[in-house]
Amino acid sequence: MRLLLVAAALLFSGCAQFGAPEQLTLRTSSTLSECRGWAPKPRQCYGVYRMPENTLYSTFFKEELQGFTFEEGYEYTLLVRVDRISNPPADAPDRTYTLVRVLDKYRVREVKR
Repeated sequence: MRLLLVAAALLFSGCAQFGAPEQLTLRTSSTLSECRGWAPKPRQCYGVYRMPENTLYSTFFKEELQGFTFEEGYEYTLLVRVDRISNPPADAPDRTYTLVRVLDKYRVREVKR
């Protein structure tokens, strides 16, 4: 019985470290720019701001937010789930981001190419 209680305590303490996925409301910038981050070659990325504070949260690579397709010229307000990765490789992120839903899509300007 004691062994079972100790095992349960260890299991729940490990889960408490990462807890349930966090949900954030984020706003994107409307433009893409070239950035590197941990990637060996430059890729396209956009700024992401935490709401309601409107403070810079991060820069996301164009394909980094699962389930979301960024369209240049629009700002988006998004509800996003953040999952922590318990043991990521040394050169990889420790979080994954998944779109829960688009709360707003606002056309900022025409994109001329």
